[in-house]
Amino acid sequence: RVVELLPRAGESPLVRVSSCGRFVERLEATPEVRQMVPPVPGVSGPRAEAPVPDESAFTVMTYNVLADMLCTCEQFPGVAVEVLDWRYRRALIVKEVLFHCPDVCCLQELQGTPAAGMDGDHRGEVARALAARGYDHRYVRKVKRDGTSWAHAQIGNAVFWRAAAFEYVEHDDICLAPLLNSASVDEPSAAHFGRGAQVGLAVVLRHSATGRVVVAVTTHLSCNFQEPCTQIAQVQAVLIEASKVAARHGPRAGVVLCGDFNSMPGSGVYELVTSGVVLPTHPHMHINAAGLTMPAFGDHGGAGRALSHPLRLASAYNAVLGQEPLFTNFTGPPSSFVGTLDYVFFQPSCLRPTHVLTLPSEDTVRKERCLPSSRFPSDHLPLLTRFAFADAGPEAAAARAAHEPVPRIQVPPVPGHGGAGLDLGAEGAEEAEDMLISPKRSRDGELLKGARVANGASPATPAQGASTEGSANGSPALDPSAAPFPFHAAVSGSQGD
Repeated sequence: RVVELLPRAGESPLVRVSSCGRFVERLEATPEVRQMVPPVPGVSGPRAEAPVPDESAFTVMTYNVLADMLCTCEQFPGVAVEVLDWRYRRALIVKEVLFHCPDVCCLQELQGTPAAGMDGDHRGEVARALAARGYDHRYVRKVKRDGTSWAHAQIGNAVFWRAAAFEYVEHDDICLAPLLNSASVDEPSAAHFGRGAQVGLAVVLRHSATGRVVVAVTTHLSCNFQEPCTQIAQVQAVLIEASKVAARHGPRAGVVLCGDFNSMPGSGVYELVTSGVVLPTHPHMHINAAGLTMPAFGDHGGAGRALSHPLRLASAYNAVLGQEPLFTNFTGPPSSFVGTLDYVFFQPSCLRPTHVLTLPSEDTVRKERCLPSSRFPSDHLPLLTRFAFADAGPEAAAARAAHEPVPRIQVPPVPGHGGAGLDLGAEGAEEAEDMLISPKRSRDGELLKGARVANGASPATPAQGASTEGSANGSPALDPSAAPFPFHAAVSGSQGD
């Protein structure tokens, strides 16, 4: 009688009765569930060994959201036009952040303008959406070596934080071009190392529950892969400036460095960040152009000497999983790059990672060939880490007593999801099931000129709740509000997960 109630062959897109009539078979692969996982047994390194009280833990996300000025049909020719549209991608980006509800969220490649409300002010759009959920933020756009920026929309980095979890203390903009320009020993070297307008941002936050200070630092390094020495110089400047900010708040201020470093594990950038030093003999310290010299960083080397920095950092994912993710960036032609470029670094002396969010499998990402896709609104994937403070003595207990946690309404996590659920108001509880998540990718650079749509056609406008109609390229228009959970249940087969 049960079999009689089940769909016959061809009646359901999800299941069918087996030929023997004894089993129910899925027509698509089982949904892949991304979870917050604890340390892998046997992994050595700085990590949490025991459960951490919720009041002393916090989460950090890093996410390159792919700036609209770089999200062109020329750069992503194999991706549907509707998927590249900023309005469609923005809805997915915001929903992803709100699904995880990180206490600190570092965004790279967030496009912004000199004044609010100008055309292309995507920072303002994202900020308003997150502010409605209790987030505050600081933001910095790319800056030239003379200290000026652009009069039009340009790429920038942002640090968002939940006002219920952290109190703002101060922040420093880290403008790399002026810093490297002033540190160079001659004009040719200054012109070379100062030509990249990349920036960093250091935001000092006080943890409301414990009173401890966290320095959240984000950056997006140059994508000039042919000159890794430039990337090394940039990250060295970020590390030195971040150490200065942290030093103003004492030895117990924990630094978290997140971002798109455009560098693989094993690169000179990765070695410098994690080991604290990179020798002049490292192949990535070689300068291709003749007659140029690495900027001088005083006591921290440069100008022919080994580079070093005072921070002692480790990778959160490597500490928990024993290795970096297989990839955080997954693109198709013309770049066709698959690899890890994004990281969450931390100070083991002050912090310890207790969980990290797993990434989707290659099969899941390849369901639509590459990133971005209808599920994943960027060519990069977001990383999420749960941290605890490394020490908890009488001072920490007194601080917790002086900073009583703000009452929170907790929405239970979606079944099968390893996260802690959403911190929403009561009126937002019904929206929890609509929250979804996805990934990212980026190529830092100047404003790219080129048609967004081939032959000058206008892209489809995927409005919230709009009906599915034909789009500019003949494929159905997409509605991000109706999309399934791409990350928490990132499906390697089904559209109806």
